[in-house]
Amino acid sequence: MKEKYRRGTEKDGVRMESLSERNENQRIENAKKRRGRMIRISIVSVSLLILFVIIFNIWSYYTKDYKGYKILESVKRTDSNSTNYTVYDNDKLMKYSRDGAVGFNEKLDMQWSGSYNFASPIFDSCGIYVGLADQGGTEVYIFNGSDSPKKINVLYPISHIRVSSQGVLVVVMSRDSSDLVQIYNSTNGELLVEFNTNVSDDGYPVDIALSSDGTKLVTSYLSVTNGTSVSKLTFYNLGEVGKNYSNNIVAAKTFEKEIISKVEFMGNDTVCAFSERGYYLYTMKQLVQDAESKNFKKNIKSVFLTDENFGFVFSSPNASESYKVEVYDLLGKEKMSKNIDFAYENVYMVKDQIIFTADQECHILRKNGTEKLNCKFSSQISYILPTDGFNRYILVDDNSIDVIKVKED
Repeated sequence: MKEKYRRGTEKDGVRMESLSERNENQRIENAKKRRGRMIRISIVSVSLLILFVIIFNIWSYYTKDYKGYKILESVKRTDSNSTNYTVYDNDKLMKYSRDGAVGFNEKLDMQWSGSYNFASPIFDSCGIYVGLADQGGTEVYIFNGSDSPKKINVLYPISHIRVSSQGVLVVVMSRDSSDLVQIYNSTNGELLVEFNTNVSDDGYPVDIALSSDGTKLVTSYLSVTNGTSVSKLTFYNLGEVGKNYSNNIVAAKTFEKEIISKVEFMGNDTVCAFSERGYYLYTMKQLVQDAESKNFKKNIKSVFLTDENFGFVFSSPNASESYKVEVYDLLGKEKMSKNIDFAYENVYMVKDQIIFTADQECHILRKNGTEKLNCKFSSQISYILPTDGFNRYILVDDNSIDVIKVKED
């Protein structure tokens, strides 16, 4: 009986050991599953946190308003307050005056510069190319962002210039009874095309526009006939298609009792002409087609535009009432309408931000109509420009050029 009992105990021990091993394996497996669940929960939690941060930043970017700022970098100004600051190449700062021009990169380091002696400098830019001329003089300087400027001398007093992103230069010169328009390859100074306009037939030049590829030109001229003002838009195709037309003119539009004061290419194939009444949109891939137009019953105080949008600030007949801002796309569709109750002296649009300045005050509207910035700075504002980095701007005031970051208060 004892032997039989011992044999039974050994078998039970084997079974208990096997059960213990299974229990241990199950415990290890359960621990692995728990760790897996914890890892998955952690991944989901981190992903949700990242998603929340992204959504919050997007919400802040499009809706949050700021009233303060802090200075991140500062460079003291050594020029005079008569120096002009503006934007080129979409988002870079440059300055020009009677004796020279300087282009900066995003860190406010000088990227290019050049000297000249102009009595009345005028400016145009497209992409990396910047053109500066002496209005009423006979010299033009072209900067390409890296090399020394190219100087081009012309024969008659300059009234207008335009440059393209390819380095094409258009110069309009005034003469007694006619104007001379010359088109150059600014990289080598080669004269590509020239033509005359007759003052008695065409009138006097008001504005010109050049496509970014340098192959299309639009001029706005103003004449007076029997006491009535007449504006004339002339469309030139300077490429192969235009060679089939007299003087490369592919279309012309006249406007009686209306002054086309500004004409611009928006992108390469859309032309927008602005008058005191409204706007006229045309497509011009090769030839010209009417796209959209609108005459307003409101008084236009200011016009602003980028390659993608254009807009107006309308004033009220009642000086105590607010202004109204409207933004349109390249199809002429209204994208934003908003009343504003602040005074301003200058307005311009950079990317998707509409910037208003007056003395020390700056207001910035997003393209969706929400106000991004309402701030009074410590000195008079010369220029403010969005730059790389979240909520960062380049601020030019009377004393310095600063990189700032706007904050809530």
